[in-house]
Amino acid sequence: MKYLNDEDMLRLLPDVIQLKNRSQLLHSRGDYDISSMADIWKWAAPKMCKSKEIFFNEEEKSYRVEGDPKTFAKTPFNYRNKLLVLDIFTEPVGTKYDSFGIVFTTRKLFRNAALAVLGQREGVLAVTNGTYKIDFNNWTLISFGTCGVRYTTKKQYQHKFYPIAFLSVRA
Repeated sequence: MKYLNDEDMLRLLPDVIQLKNRSQLLHSRGDYDISSMADIWKWAAPKMCKSKEIFFNEEEKSYRVEGDPKTFAKTPFNYRNKLLVLDIFTEPVGTKYDSFGIVFTTRKLFRNAALAVLGQREGVLAVTNGTYKIDFNNWTLISFGTCGVRYTTKKQYQHKFYPIAFLSVRA
């Protein structure tokens, strides 16, 4: 297991009981029953992030990618990992149904976009990781991000996918 000896990472990962209770939690919160655009708007409205002020939330100085990454790491966990809905969309599928979806991220994940821009200097490679996951209630989760190469502690180069945002789509 990759993080077996990394106690900081293990504290962030859910335990077995939390994973088993996930479906139950989604049902009790009503998240499982999102089946129309009205349901999406009801769920996503408090999480919408359509402006710079909402995104930075008075922590703009800690988000500067050129600076010290430890500054961002010192911001509160909830600030770094809060779910932010970037967009809600619909797409006609045939004459009878509409496909709809949500684009979402966190401030921590979205830093990957800023880091990629700094590293590439001339455009950024944008990719999906190619492993679409059908989640609960027939929603498809699509990862959107960039690719990079890093040098590991084993003195090897490793290709890595860096997520920036996710799309959750239902037809």
